[in-house]
Amino acid sequence: MDDKSKIKDYSKQYYENMFSSFTKVQGSFIMDRGHISEAVFSNMYRDYDGSYVFDLELKHNINDDNTFLIYLYDNPKSVMSREDGDSLSTTEAAIQEEINKFKCAVDKSNIKNKLVVYIQDFDLDTKKVSEYVIKWLETNMKGSYL
Repeated sequence: MDDKSKIKDYSKQYYENMFSSFTKVQGSFIMDRGHISEAVFSNMYRDYDGSYVFDLELKHNINDDNTFLIYLYDNPKSVMSREDGDSLSTTEAAIQEEINKFKCAVDKSNIKNKLVVYIQDFDLDTKKVSEYVIKWLETNMKGSYL
């Protein structure tokens, strides 16, 4: 088995375990963009299709009314100004490609409640962005999860 096959097998098992853990524990979860990243980066950098994560969303009922997907994005030039040297994409064109693929993956996700926020609309003010997201959550959450 080559390294790419091992990475693919590991990733599939990782996301299967992650989603199945949500069904075993009652409560709220805050997730990073992990499974959306798998859908994007597996195609771009690992030479396999990561869209299986969307099937896992359905399999593990990660599309109920109290599941939310929030995607914050910026323009490539601004992203590059914060580059730490660890990114795989290092040109404006490559970063724009990532942004476009993330938007598509968010759209493809089976999660019903989605919010996409272009942070430039808030002048990169983290407080304004946070307030906007919290207000959206408060408006859209069913139950007392906040």
